[in-house]
Amino acid sequence: MTIYHKKIGCGPNLVLLHGFGFHSEIWQELVNHLQTHFTLHLLDLPGFGLSRHSAFPDNLPHLIQALLPVLPQQAQYCGWSLGGFIAMALAVYVPERVQKLVTVGSTPCFLEAENWRGVHHQDFQRFYRDIQHHPQQGLKRFLTLLLADHADHRRYFIPLANRLFQQGVPSKPTLLSALSLMREGDLRREMQQIHCSHFHLTGEKDLLTPVNVSFPRVIIPAAGHLPFLTHRDVFLSVLREFLDD
Repeated sequence: MTIYHKKIGCGPNLVLLHGFGFHSEIWQELVNHLQTHFTLHLLDLPGFGLSRHSAFPDNLPHLIQALLPVLPQQAQYCGWSLGGFIAMALAVYVPERVQKLVTVGSTPCFLEAENWRGVHHQDFQRFYRDIQHHPQQGLKRFLTLLLADHADHRRYFIPLANRLFQQGVPSKPTLLSALSLMREGDLRREMQQIHCSHFHLTGEKDLLTPVNVSFPRVIIPAAGHLPFLTHRDVFLSVLREFLDD
């Protein structure tokens, strides 16, 4: 399996993991601000971006094993949405590789469950069917949902859509496999095993990963699911304070 991996900057290792549908270019606006402080590791998950010719693994352990060869022996991690879920899994399964963990707009369990706020099962299945029938249109609707909680959503939609499809549309099997992981993955119990310093950052208006009392977070006021883009300066300040501590 070939996974695209780019290393840039100098300083402690910081791995940035993108979310569903996107690729490592989603972090581009942060790179100039972080590369003077960290050695950034930007990778495209299997099936996405420049890793699009590699199949997305069919389960979480296989995905972790596929990523390990391109990851540094030790690093700090920042993962957004699905990338945050994967970063949590790395902290659980290979704790010696994860020095600090930051998850952004993420959760150990994406779907609603007893005493747990998440995406409604019917809404998730509707989106899954959208991707089955027309992946590109489904991704555009997904992008609209990502920005629905932001007052100035029109400002971000076209640049994000261009970035989303910059490397072409991910294959239907890739998208459905990633969604299956999000539907079936549940790390709530395993989160108790994470011993590295970690915190979870979310937007106050995030519709996709609502705040759970049992899963404490740092909340950015008025932000949605993309706080590192819509509230970049606040996001960078919080991130740097945690990683530099």
